[in-house]
Formats: sequence, structure tokens, C-alpha cells
Amino acid sequence: MEPLTDSGSFRDPSGHVFELNRQIYRTINEPARQYYEQLRDQNYLQSLVEQGWLIETREVDMTSLSCEFPDTTAYVVSHERIPFISYPYEWGFSALKKAALFHLDFHLKLLADSYTLTDGTAYNIQFRGTTPVFIDLLSIRPYREGEYWLAHRQFCESFITPLLLRTRWGIPHNGWYRGNLEGIPIDDIYKMLPKTAWLSWNLLFHIIAQAKLQKKTINTSVIDADSHDIRQTKSPSRPMPLAAYQRMLTGIRKWVAGMQPKGSKDRSVWQNYATENTYDRAAESTKKTFISQFIDQEKPAMVWDFGCNTGEYSELAIRRGECRVIGFDIDQNAVDCAFLRAEKHNLPFQPLYFDAANTSPSQGWRQTERKGLSERGNPDALLALAFIHHLAIAKNIPLAQIVYWLLDLADTGIIEFVEKDDPTAAFMLANREDIFDDYTKENFITILASRATITDKVDVPNTKRTLFSYKVTSCQ
Repeated sequence: MEPLTDSGSFRDPSGHVFELNRQIYRTINEPARQYYEQLRDQNYLQSLVEQGWLIETREVDMTSLSCEFPDTTAYVVSHERIPFISYPYEWGFSALKKAALFHLDFHLKLLADSYTLTDGTAYNIQFRGTTPVFIDLLSIRPYREGEYWLAHRQFCESFITPLLLRTRWGIPHNGWYRGNLEGIPIDDIYKMLPKTAWLSWNLLFHIIAQAKLQKKTINTSVIDADSHDIRQTKSPSRPMPLAAYQRMLTGIRKWVAGMQPKGSKDRSVWQNYATENTYDRAAESTKKTFISQFIDQEKPAMVWDFGCNTGEYSELAIRRGECRVIGFDIDQNAVDCAFLRAEKHNLPFQPLYFDAANTSPSQGWRQTERKGLSERGNPDALLALAFIHHLAIAKNIPLAQIVYWLLDLADTGIIEFVEKDDPTAAFMLANREDIFDDYTKENFITILASRATITDKVDVPNTKRTLFSYKVTSCQ
């Protein structure tokens, strides 16, 4: 079987990630041989894995893989498979902040042990639930006395500027990050800062000074018209003491640890939905019973929860079926609350920012470097509770397209239908013309039944809502 090279792993000449027989591998090429052997032979690599810093890594015999490797390949290692690959433009503020702190803590540990990181990108971190782990073995190399942090700007644009956007202006980083892909440029944030920002040491050193340095570098990289000589600014010649390097990282860590979203105490539309919704106790009990019975019957290993809100039903599914849940919601505060819930209870639950009408696309180099939602796998089951009316009524997406999209994602699941005279749907229609003739429960049932078997349904007491469980079979 031919190995499937990961489309996001091609920039580093030191090695590449590939998949074979559902197992994840990484090649280690000659340029990285010496560093890898040092990490391995000192047993430092294994200690990083055991302490939870680094993704599980095991050296394998290349001849056992039944595929050809270039002559430059020195070693092959296997990695654990991350249950769901997510990207920083899908993380909420709390997840991005936690990833930044983890990156800094990991770098400080490495420096204390005479190693360092060559990269500062957020893409080197993935989450198992709410627990971050470093995935790029080849970013680790021995520390060189007196060296500077060459990835300083990359770290700032991957972590600091996106966090600042929400901290100072209350603007979520997700759309801007996704559009730029590598983070939010320092120059853009610099242009938004007031003059008083010069009074902040952190802003002065990590944002303003870097923006000025970049501008100076561009301006002084000129070509002499007569000699065609390119003159560029030189790298700093004075060595940076290790203690100074560590103080810089510690200072950034303290800064990041104190960051909080602007207006985080303000209530968002859906943040308090779980406790202030239109359900009474009987309705809530009916809903939880229906979900519990579904989980008992299907026993899914992976569930996607669309419109997860603060994660109440995600947690129910986890505790009932010992499954893993990826949650999706468009409300930033709800996503952060769900993240904190998962963190507090140590749940295998990862909530992500998600606009279902504008899902993360396949993008980057050749439009394959970062994968779209459907290219990253499918769940065993899905929950779409109080979800589809937001797409049908708020986004004008035809009901059939919504249902078929959900069925394409998972062969089994639960979909809640909210009728137009439900208080929430009625509120959405209050200030607009009702042009949604196709949005009826009868039509929903017809659409769902055209491609799946409705295995069970229940009317939620004292509401205008109905829960449907479904199963798509190969003959349909």
C-alpha cells in the first residue's frame, strides 16, 4: 500500500508526516538525524512523551512498512492518531490561550534542559479534549549558547495578536486568522493601537518594536543601482544570555496568563441558554432520556454535537457512553464556557467555534494544507439539537440541504425540529417576512425519511419541538 502523505506536512526538509494503514508516521531525514539521535539516546524523547508534553512517538523498522523511502530518510517513527485535528482559527479564546501557555511552558522546560524550539506556530499543538500536546518532534533541537528566539515574531502572530484582538477590542480572532492562515500580522495590530500603547512594556517590546523592526528591515534592504549590491540589516551580533531568554518567555507567559476577553462578563445570546431556555423540568427530562437511550443503543465512539452551546448534552453523551465528543457552536462565550466545563470535569470533549453556514474550507498551499471539516473524518453519530432552524430561518438555507448535509456527515444521530410557533423560532421571525414555506415538520419528516430510517421520535412536552433519531442504511 502506498503511503498517504499528509498535505500539511511538506515545508520542513527535516521530515514529513504520512499515513499508512490508518497509522500515522513521520520520516526523519538526514538534516535532523543528529538532533533526533541525541534526543533518543539520552532518553529525553521518551521522557517528554511520558510527561505529556510530546505526542506519543516510537521508532519503527522502515523495512517493515512495505513502502519505499528516499535515500535521505534516516529514520521513521510512529505517532498516536489525534482523534480530531483542529486548527487555531477554530479554537475559542480559552483554547488559544491555553495553547499559548502550553507552548511557552514547553519552551521553558526545553531551555532548562539545554534544548529549544525552532518554531513558534500554533499548528504544532493539537488538543486531546482540552489537553494540549506538542506534535512536531522536528521543532526540537539543542540550545545554542547566546542564540536569539528566532521564532519570536511567528509566536506573536500565531498567539499574541489573536488574543490581543479579543482582549483589547472584543473582536474574535477566528475569521481574521482563517483568512490569513498563519495568524494575525503584527503590522495590522500595530496600526490599531493608540499612542498610549507605547506606555505598555509588553506592547512596546512584542508588537511595536517588531513592527518598527520589520519596517526598518524592508527599508534598508535596498539595491545599489550602480553595483547591484543588496544591503540588508544584520542579525543582532551581541549574544543573548540564556537567563535573558528565559526571562523573556516568562514575561510573555505572565502577560498571556492575565489576558481576558473584553466584555467576557457580558451575557451573550446563547451562553445562558442551558439554564434560561424555554424547557421546563418535564421537557428537559424527556430530552435527556431520549439522548441517553440513543447513546445506549448506538454506543458511538465519536459524537459531533452541532450547536453544543455550553456542552450540557455533550457531557451527558460522554458520561452515558464513554465516548469522545467534538462540539461546534457559533457563540464565542458559549464555546469558552463549554471549554471550561470540559476542563473542569476532565471530559474528552473539545468545543470549537463553528459557523455552519461558512464551515472551515480546505485551504492553504494547493488548497490542501489545512483540511475542511468533511476531509478530517466523520463521527459515529451526531447531535443536532435546536440547530437546524438557525440555518433554515436565519441563513435562508433550504431545509432539504441542511438535512442531507447532516446525513452525509453521520449515518446515525438525533435531529431536533423546532416549529415556527416555538418562542425561539417566532422571535427569529418577528422582524422579517416568513418566506420559509418548506420549513414544516411534515416536510422535515418527508426529507429525512427519503434518505434514512426514522428509528424513534418524541415530542418534547410543553414545547413545539420534536426529537428524531435516524439511521442511514446502505440500501437507501
